[in-house]
Amino acid sequence: MKVGVSTIEFYVRNVRTRLPFKYGKAVLTATPVLHVRMEVHDGEGHSSVGYSADCLPPKWFDKDPEKDFKRNVEDLLLAANCGMKSYLEVGKEPEFFFDLWLKGYSKTIERSGTHLLNGLTGSFGASLMERALLDGFSKL
Repeated sequence: MKVGVSTIEFYVRNVRTRLPFKYGKAVLTATPVLHVRMEVHDGEGHSSVGYSADCLPPKWFDKDPEKDFKRNVEDLLLAANCGMKSYLEVGKEPEFFFDLWLKGYSKTIERSGTHLLNGLTGSFGASLMERALLDGFSKL
């Protein structure tokens, strides 16, 4: 079965944690959560919607001490945007799931690199897209 990508939308919601979460030098008490809505199709008239979501934790993927909370969140949103553009580009025509994933992942990492995002941050953008893609694909 083949799958293509029709649309991708983002929604952000700010949440507070139940308890402070400490990792490294960071203590997380509130964080934005990015929700992804991806409409997929099989090229034969069937479509479905897949979702993914994750918090945007500062200092989780990029430990650069020169970057503040705002810059870390901006970088994570940029990585997600790189993923969105990449999956919309490579998903225009339906392909087998793995082929689409591999092209989307590779393009996202490449695009993230042009914005000087580190590999982990770029992979975060790719993972948001692949989770939404898999969710939508499983509903076709």
